[in-house]
Amino acid sequence: MGIDTEELLRSFKILNTKFAVSGREIDGKFIAGWKAVATLSDELYQSYADMFVEMPGRWNISSTELRNKTK
Repeated sequence: MGIDTEELLRSFKILNTKFAVSGREIDGKFIAGWKAVATLSDELYQSYADMFVEMPGRWNISSTELRNKTK
């Protein structure tokens, strides 16, 4: 059973959730955090882009790596 991205984003928006995004190195190349948000469809981007807040700086670790380190 897949997760409906729009339904998930809608739920987070109702809860006034904000997501902090930052750039990091992936496969030897720096990727801006905002670039991940921009991969949403135009409709989703227009509806939910305000939920994402770009953090300055560079964070070369993924959220998965951070979670694994705290286990």
